Amino acid sequence: MPLSPSRPDELPPLESFVGDGSAIDLNARINAVRVRAFCGNISDATLWRWTHDPKLNFPKPEFVNGRRYWRLDAVLGWWESR
Repeated sequence: MPLSPSRPDELPPLESFVGDGSAIDLNARINAVRVRAFCGNISDATLWRWTHDPKLNFPKPEFVNGRRYWRLDAVLGWWESR
């Protein structure tokens, strides 16, 4: 399954995923909406498949009050390893 976007230069600026443009905290947690946008505006179903496919080794989310959050550094590391 090809991942979209195909080139990292197609990604929006990292600052748009972590808040107000202040210093980027790589330990920050980002919600599913931001993860989906970062990964090329993928659907929630695709994000679910990626997290459940052991071959992809996509980072597992942390759950807070039933909502999914990913560590920014884990998502970036996964993306760079692709």
